[in-house]
Amino acid sequence: MGNEKLTKKQLGFIEAYLKEPNATRAALAAGYSPNNYHAASTSGYRMLKNAKIRAEIERLQALILQEIKAYFIRDAQQARETLLKIMNDPKAPYKDRRQAACEILDRAMGKPIASTKVKLEAEMESINLNVSTDLDEYELLFNELSEEVLAQ
Repeated sequence: MGNEKLTKKQLGFIEAYLKEPNATRAALAAGYSPNNYHAASTSGYRMLKNAKIRAEIERLQALILQEIKAYFIRDAQQARETLLKIMNDPKAPYKDRRQAACEILDRAMGKPIASTKVKLEAEMESINLNVSTDLDEYELLFNELSEEVLAQ
């Protein structure tokens, strides 16, 4: 679906909503009733009920989620390659080689990661990316990807 049938204000609402899934704030950011919070709230609610707007939000959220998943998969592959290098490095300390082997086997058997909590959820209403503080770059990535998808 092309967005040529949406107005500039509607596209502004969609862009703001993707950055922060709050209909009232998105309506205010897009210029709907800037001096009246209640009217902006009504406008935001109306925007989310509009089938064309809803479809465009869902389409863009799916694109963003797809790109985020691709980054997670790439990073998981790099992590596995790193563990394999450690495991197979005869110069690495034995305990490090053993730990790398255990990590590989744990992931292969589906054991959840206890120390790093990375959770990716896609919901119809919003995309929430919750990552541990040592993975803040994913938040920056999400914002960059959102801007790239919106520019398309």
